Amino acid sequence: MRKLLALALYVFIGLPAILGTLFLVPIRGWVLDRDFYKAVVSGPEARAVLESPALYERLDGAIRFESGLVLSGPATGKALKASLPVPEILSAAGSAVDSAFDALESGRNADRFTVRLVPLKTALAKGVPEFARVYAAEVPSSSAVPEDALAALASGPAPGNPVDLSVRPAALPESAFREAIRSALAEAVSSIPDTAEAPMPEPGPGEAFLSSARNPREALNRAALWLSLLAGGIWVAGAFVSSDSATKRLRWLGGTLLAPGLVVLTAGAALRLAADPLVLRTIQDPELQRALADPALRVVRDWIRRPLWTVSTGFLVSGSVAVILGGGLSASRRALRYRDFE
Repeated sequence: MRKLLALALYVFIGLPAILGTLFLVPIRGWVLDRDFYKAVVSGPEARAVLESPALYERLDGAIRFESGLVLSGPATGKALKASLPVPEILSAAGSAVDSAFDALESGRNADRFTVRLVPLKTALAKGVPEFARVYAAEVPSSSAVPEDALAALASGPAPGNPVDLSVRPAALPESAFREAIRSALAEAVSSIPDTAEAPMPEPGPGEAFLSSARNPREALNRAALWLSLLAGGIWVAGAFVSSDSATKRLRWLGGTLLAPGLVVLTAGAALRLAADPLVLRTIQDPELQRALADPALRVVRDWIRRPLWTVSTGFLVSGSVAVILGGGLSASRRALRYRDFE
């Protein structure tokens, strides 16, 4: 009966609390770290993605927008490669992260979560003229374009008025076509809102418990602390409920910590290996091998590897600590039993 009670206590309270602790403790190191996200969206790896020629060469089909605008994939790729203001885009992405964290860290003083998009709009608008120039020079022309397409170019894209810019009408001079592209793109950029807003989350069940926290990071640290205390209390209490024997208590402590430790360790290893080139090279599927050899995919894989390694490192550390401690407790149980036998 005691073992059944201890098992129920562990399964329904202890195991979720231990797993939550092992995951939450490493997560809190990066989930509210603005530098982590800024490194993802504006770091060297992000720059390499935006500057990769292979990425733009993959645009080989027509590109359709919800507004009804249709662009040529190859011409768009060449125009983006020539016109995209990479430093400004990266700086704008970093500014967006800063504005998001500024809103988040204001806590109760803000009723909405706000991300400023003005720097991004400015960066995109800067590249529109050069994009239009290169695109107009690269897009193919055709005399088979219907006459009503010229009227659609003049009126601009709309849901009921699609504009196909994937081919330049032969009757339309390149300069006029370039101006139509510039006008359409400038309108699309100007339609981007200055801010992206969302309401702050409604207070949850733990609001009163965490109400005295000065900012989200302190609230997260406090939650991790109390979850750790709950997990440790249930873990030790279960050992004393399960048996009066010291060796059986050590076996309980070792086994009940070893299992969740292995789960977290496996999750960390899976994330670490997900983007590791050495592991990906062992894949035998020829189709997948060809895809992995794609230069565009390789630069994107390098971009996601850094955040994946940051996340996986925390899981590997917490999982390893749990596995080592659980294994040590199990080994000490065997040593204690051997000493009693002597």
